[in-house]
Amino acid sequence: MLVSGTVLWCVVALLVVGVEMFAGTVYLLAVAAGAAVAALLSFLDFSFSAELFGCGVTTVLGAVAVRSIRRRMPEGEAEAIQKLDVGQRVFVEAVRRDGTSDVRYRGAPWRARAESGALSRGTWTIVRVDGAELVLGERVSD
Repeated sequence: MLVSGTVLWCVVALLVVGVEMFAGTVYLLAVAAGAAVAALLSFLDFSFSAELFGCGVTTVLGAVAVRSIRRRMPEGEAEAIQKLDVGQRVFVEAVRRDGTSDVRYRGAPWRARAESGALSRGTWTIVRVDGAELVLGERVSD
């Protein structure tokens, strides 16, 4: 059974879009667009070399476009999103031997640690998010 180049290019484009959904990098969309252009060229009976050229040029142009769009975005936008948590309160029920605790925040479990000193049972204020860990600053109440 022989599969057409058009179908193969479409499968590649869909696979790359699927990987993009998990990876979260916009650059893979440029690769998927390149594969889609190659599928179009294959459908129009261009040579394999022309398909590869079209895929490459589209991918490079897409990556350059993504990079220029990202440069125009305000810096620190991701950090501003992280700062939405600053000042929010969480309740610490139990503290582990290593000084951390599992707390519920926004409906999900988070690891938490004190910015300075030791955690204890009570309500604490979030001062920052360090990766997947909440850093707690001030104990508000019991």
